Amino acid sequence: MEWYFKMPAQFWLNLQSHYDLEVEEGRLERRLGREVKVLAAA
Repeated sequence: MEWYFKMPAQFWLNLQSHYDLEVEEGRLERRLGREVKVLAAA
């Protein structure tokens, strides 16, 4: 893809990483809301 679209390999790796993070955030959103407690400001 790098050569075909004339975009550096790092661009495609960053794009894939961003997509993977978005998918996992969506998948874990409810679980994190139940298990992670937000600390009150001091």
